[in-house]
Amino acid sequence: MTTKQSTSRRRLVAAALLVTAGAGVAGLVGPMATANATPTTVPAPPPASDRYVAIAYSPSIQFTGVSINASKQGATNEALYRCSTKARDCQVVVNWKNGCAALAVDGTRFFGGAGPSYAAANNDARSGLGGFGTIKASQCVVR
Repeated sequence: MTTKQSTSRRRLVAAALLVTAGAGVAGLVGPMATANATPTTVPAPPPASDRYVAIAYSPSIQFTGVSINASKQGATNEALYRCSTKARDCQVVVNWKNGCAALAVDGTRFFGGAGPSYAAANNDARSGLGGFGTIKASQCVVR
């Protein structure tokens, strides 16, 4: 066999392999879709992960730190950090999952509340002060 015949033979074998491979791939892909084909359903995305809201407060200078985080500890730490940039006596007054948090202050006392909405969280915070107090901070987790 000459070099030219050998090269031609290799090309024919390669072409035959490509045709065979193409038929195999077509078999894997399946027949073409028809107009009456059943649509494929796409599964719903997984539910959103939980989120926590925390409020830290410094009674000495009436300063707050508010945070939203994926973990309870993360929200607590971040709220404390934000408050402690200005004060040394910060404490977390509320940490709530997938809802709203609020802080009510009446001058000398303070109370943290929580609920499914701003209004509910604000009312809960005020109720800890006998139904009175000014809302110093209020934050909801956005889902």
